[in-house]
Amino acid sequence: NIHVIYGDVQDLKVLDTAFQFKPKTVYHLAALFANQNSVDHPVDDLESNGEGTVKLLEYCVKFKVEKVLYTSSSCVYGNSKNMIEDSHGELDTPYAITKLLGEQYLKYFSNYYGLKGIIIRVFNCYGNYDYPGIYRNVIPNFFQACYANTNLNIYGNGEATRSYMHIDDLIFGLIKLSDIKFNSNCITLNLGSDVPITIIDLANKIKFMSNSESKIVFCDERKWDHIKHRRPNLQKAKKLINWDPKISFNSGLDKYNNWFKKNMSSK
Repeated sequence: NIHVIYGDVQDLKVLDTAFQFKPKTVYHLAALFANQNSVDHPVDDLESNGEGTVKLLEYCVKFKVEKVLYTSSSCVYGNSKNMIEDSHGELDTPYAITKLLGEQYLKYFSNYYGLKGIIIRVFNCYGNYDYPGIYRNVIPNFFQACYANTNLNIYGNGEATRSYMHIDDLIFGLIKLSDIKFNSNCITLNLGSDVPITIIDLANKIKFMSNSESKIVFCDERKWDHIKHRRPNLQKAKKLINWDPKISFNSGLDKYNNWFKKNMSSK
């Protein structure tokens, strides 16, 4: 009972086709990903994350969608120490700017048209089908380097921390949110892991798992990357939908390693 329509969220013909099914709930996951990509291509980032979001929301109003779930990003917190949903920090990249822009547009459409909106600020997600590449996440890129026995490049001193959530936990949270009842037109909440790990520890862990001979090389910090620590406050998610991540980082990384070895390590 699944219909797959391939296309660009900015293409009105694609939206026309998709909305003929008259959905009651829309998950808006489309985006130009992510920080470095947006620094290199700020106009593409604005068109995809800004204009694409507005076009989608206009269709949601036109076709009387009841609820929109929009995946924002932990990037909107910048270097904030306490990452609570009623705040945001200094925005360091076009990606952070346009993800917050998408939040503001959803709030506007919610307040003006009565569209129910849920903003999900996603923290450092990983899992199967997370491919390596120039603009992709650190975990697939570290695995790719380890299986090729090439250098593991760390920007800065490696002491920055991130909290990594397995994709299965995110999906479980998104499904739970589809049934949530709330009084206001639009709510925001974090979904992520609250167990931090330093980048140097992550590199060593992946080296060990892949039995790699890769060397760790420390590089100059990227000009846009000022975030030293990123860890979500999950109190709101626990209270509203009784959600917290169930997959430990070691277990999730082992799952991803098995998938990567089968699908990517020879490429």
